[in-house]
Amino acid sequence: MTDTVDEQPGAAQAKVDALVAANEKLVVERDEYRKLYLSMLETCRKLELGILGQKREKVATAPGQMSLAVLATLLSEEARGTAPAPPAELETVREHTRQKPTGRKPLPEKLPRVEIEVLPPEVQQEGLAAFEKIGEDVAETVERRPASLVVVRSRRPKFVRKDRDKLAETEVLQGEALELWV
Repeated sequence: MTDTVDEQPGAAQAKVDALVAANEKLVVERDEYRKLYLSMLETCRKLELGILGQKREKVATAPGQMSLAVLATLLSEEARGTAPAPPAELETVREHTRQKPTGRKPLPEKLPRVEIEVLPPEVQQEGLAAFEKIGEDVAETVERRPASLVVVRSRRPKFVRKDRDKLAETEVLQGEALELWV
């Protein structure tokens, strides 16, 4: 009987030591998995921002720059398969000639488009009947959405009052420009 009493404390101590060792092993494994998890979260975040891969040095951090990078990628695909662009047309301007500015190329028509019309607050309050439309500014921006690209076309019409004095200084009303970011 004394043998079983003596063996029990020794056996219990051995079990405690084994459990402590197993616990330490599990703590180390948990820490390794936590590091892997955090690493994967960071990789996913970088992929969402588009800063991982071969072109990571070219991608800027500003949201406006990101849309230009997407646009450049789209346009470079077209440029690879075509011949060099024809020379710009010459335009005569008071006794001298200069090259007509080319500007950027239009966005491909195959991209879906979303139109947004931004009206000034005064026009919204008083209604379109009190104003005369004299023009508009149109801006197209490429936005990246999950699994697609969409062209957002924002139109900002310009208005003047119909009952204004035609000879006096005229106030032109126009909605604020939208801040688009990707």
